Order: sequence, then C-alpha cells, then structure tokens
Amino acid sequence: MGAEKELQSFGDEKLGAKEKEKKLRLFAAVVPDKAVVSALDALVRGAWDSNAKVRCLDTVTWHVTLQFLGDVRAARLDDLRLACAYGAGRLRAFRIHFADAGAFPTERRARTVWLGLGKGREQLAALATALQGEMGKRGFLAEERPFIPHMTVGQLSAPSDVSVLAERLRTSISDAGIVTDVERVALVQSLMSEDGAQYEILDFFPLQS
Repeated sequence: MGAEKELQSFGDEKLGAKEKEKKLRLFAAVVPDKAVVSALDALVRGAWDSNAKVRCLDTVTWHVTLQFLGDVRAARLDDLRLACAYGAGRLRAFRIHFADAGAFPTERRARTVWLGLGKGREQLAALATALQGEMGKRGFLAEERPFIPHMTVGQLSAPSDVSVLAERLRTSISDAGIVTDVERVALVQSLMSEDGAQYEILDFFPLQS
C-alpha cells in the first residue's frame, strides 16, 4: 500500500496544471542488458549486407516491446506506473533466447529488420497479457495487433528485399545461443528528433524473483 501511495502522489505533487495536460508517447518493454546487446550487435554487424540498404539502428534503442500505449496524458502517468508495477509483479523472472530473425512486413518488401525469440516466447506473451490486463483496468486501450515478440535492429527508407540478410541473421543467431534474463519491465518514453526516435526510460518495474 505504501508503494501504491508513493506512485499515486507523483502527478499531484510534481506536475503543474499545464504539465498534466502534456502528452507523452509511451510503451512498456524489455530492455536487454548491455552485455547481451553488445553480443547481439556483433552478431548483427557480422551478418550485415551492405547492399541491402538497411540502416542499423543505434543499440541504445534496442528493446522488445510488450505494450505500446501511444500518446498518454502526463496526468495519467501514475495510473500507468501502477499498471506496470502490478502487471510485472504477477510473474516470476524468466529467461528468453534470441533465436530467429526476419523483416516486416515481408522479407521481400522489408521496412524493418528484427531479431526474434525462441525459448521464453510463451512467458513473454504472458507478461504482455498481464500488463495489458492491468492497463485495461485503468482505462488504457490495448493494441489490436497480435503480440509478436521481436527486437527491431534495422530500418529501410524504402521497401527492399532483405531475404539474404535475414537468412544470414537466422543462421548466425541460431548458432550463437544468446540469452537474457527478464527481471523487470521498463516504461519508456519515445521522443522524436531530427535523427529519429530517441528513447528515455522513465522507470523499471520488477518481476517476482
């Protein structure tokens, strides 16, 4: 109850009237630790196809989205923090294995390149569902798209065929055995700049140990 009271007091005491009406572009995600990201970065760059016209994203932006909220009024940040805290707290920490790769919408006409998961997908889906349930209780609308756990690592300015790159990535990542422990959920704000989206982590919410 003390933690709930502390979270609920954030908006009332620290935000002015104008700030409460400000909208923040938010999502909940799993952010791998630096050692895991470094290992994945080396794998990605080793498989990269310079002819595919793919821009490799800065590793500081790498994450696995659990729930995308879109624009949220700053005054509702407390409700969202509570939803994340309770949603994350319903599950025990678990491990995910990076074991796949692909592109959206298709590898033949790709706009983004991603790394996917093997073991741990079910637990990650359960975590996303728990967060969705807690957010729904507080009036936050869930995404209509099915949950497809992935981590975007590259983007293209125009649709292009990246099937060769995707196959290289799949081969490399299936042999690498890279894993990360999911012990907390991050609440992240997306900030637009001339260089594209920049992400700021607002808070972490632990899973059960």
